[in-house]
Amino acid sequence: MELNSNQKKLLNELIKDQENSSKLFKPGPYWSYKCKKAADWIYKKGYSDFRGLTSPVGTSYADGMILDKRNELGLGIKSRLANFISKLPVFKSVYEAQIKLTEAHIRERIKTKSTLYFNNKRVKYFLENYDLRDTVSFGSVQQLKINQHEYSFLHLDNIDIIDMINKKIDLKGINSYFEIGGGFGANIQLLLNNFKNIKKVLYLDVAPSLFIGTEYLRTYFGNSVKDYLQLKNKKISFTNDDKLEILCIPPWVLPDTDLEIDHFHNSCSFAEMTFDIVNNYSKFIKKFLKKGGNISLHLDRLDNTRYVSNDDMLKMFDLSFSHDEYRDLCDSDFHDLYLLKN
Repeated sequence: MELNSNQKKLLNELIKDQENSSKLFKPGPYWSYKCKKAADWIYKKGYSDFRGLTSPVGTSYADGMILDKRNELGLGIKSRLANFISKLPVFKSVYEAQIKLTEAHIRERIKTKSTLYFNNKRVKYFLENYDLRDTVSFGSVQQLKINQHEYSFLHLDNIDIIDMINKKIDLKGINSYFEIGGGFGANIQLLLNNFKNIKKVLYLDVAPSLFIGTEYLRTYFGNSVKDYLQLKNKKISFTNDDKLEILCIPPWVLPDTDLEIDHFHNSCSFAEMTFDIVNNYSKFIKKFLKKGGNISLHLDRLDNTRYVSNDDMLKMFDLSFSHDEYRDLCDSDFHDLYLLKN
């Protein structure tokens, strides 16, 4: 799928302005190459299957899976060289056999996860109490079918977190919401489908992730989505009405943003930034947060690829968070949920 002229202009402007922004507003070391690789791919091959097996666009934030490692090298010199070598007769048959084996393992893993989700009591509870429509678009492969309807694992994981937050912080009582590092917009999609009281959303990410999230949300919420081209060189604020509004902004426009929010949320991505970047974000979050506003931080248990520890993150905010520990729906890993309820 080729980008249309407006999409090309949006992506071009995001990439150009990101390059010219302060390092506090650029992707950190963990994301720098991933962003460049994804942008190259989007320009040349589009993003219609970014949740599938062949696209590297959503690596590390979407729910696609890696079938062919060559795609993870991007479309630069390394990728072209790897593709050339892998197609030489001495390597071709071996590499193609490995890809077939990898795909078989991927399919088996998805089948196993489907069984785990299908038999999970919380999943049944979600299906009875939440709107989970339209979760398997853009080439999604990590999904299961229940009663002739398909649901993505990622959206079920997200509604699990939303449900836990809602039990502590009444999400029906908020009007405005701010998320940094919102992936491709799945969490915001679920919130808006299930909490109609939320009318004002500020969604922030780096490029090209912001481009993907903008287009994903536009698919479902149409003109309620305001992209960077519509917001650039303007004061960023919510309109004073009850209409749905989703402002999709890159980090460098934060100094031009003047609004208040009822709830801030981040899921895992702060750990993938530098200390200085997260500290800078924390100042804007506390500036925008209304008196009596709430914060939710969903954190993974850290590994050596991350940059900011959970303890450092909490010290930056210097607020009294409550803490809950939980396992994900597949009962595999522990996660932490920190909540500030005012």
